[in-house]
Amino acid sequence: MSSFAIRTCSKFHINNIIEFNRGATSNIKSGKIIPTNHSIKITNTDYKVFNCEQYKNKNNEILVDGTPHIAYQEVSKFNLYYSPKSNLLILNTAIGDADTFLKYLEKSCSDLVSFNKIALDFNKITKQNGVFMDQIWFGTNDKHAKTKAFNGVDVNQNPEAKKAINDNKATYIKVQIDIDSNGKKQKRIIGFSKKSGIVIIKSNDSDINTDEKELQLLLDTYNTYKNFI
Repeated sequence: MSSFAIRTCSKFHINNIIEFNRGATSNIKSGKIIPTNHSIKITNTDYKVFNCEQYKNKNNEILVDGTPHIAYQEVSKFNLYYSPKSNLLILNTAIGDADTFLKYLEKSCSDLVSFNKIALDFNKITKQNGVFMDQIWFGTNDKHAKTKAFNGVDVNQNPEAKKAINDNKATYIKVQIDIDSNGKKQKRIIGFSKKSGIVIIKSNDSDINTDEKELQLLLDTYNTYKNFI
């Protein structure tokens, strides 16, 4: 399973290593972006590769060489891809983490970057022929729960799930969808997130075993969605 956050991007002028905080006036380190000399070509479009680090301060106790530590910093590393030709910015990391990473990057470096989330229309996805939905998460007004999750066959036919989609309260759906990618058109198991993210849960293709092929599948999935009516 691979998670990708995707944004339209009109400005990304990062040519040197940048370490940024949780805002222009904050002293708390949030992340780092490291430009590389590498790029990945997808359908005649070059996506420049950046190495990224995200810092998370943890307060739970851990043991390091037998010594307890109550506070420590967790560092996660992932790749970021940017193409000025397609005006797309893609982060290969957990969608919620990417949301936080980009929020603080934009707060600290607004003169260098500018991007926007992509509003994925779940109603448009689920009404397509040959698309089968078997999972949905959505917000609820129940005083004891913030979200509900349904699993099942064609779960979008459930009245409550259907209403959540129609009312734009659904936050995540998992579907089986035909995607023509890497030389094969077949069912892929894909998750779509309202946080402007796409999750390749299962490509159903063992030949998709490199970063380039996985990025190709991600972009083919996004372009398939864009062609939905």
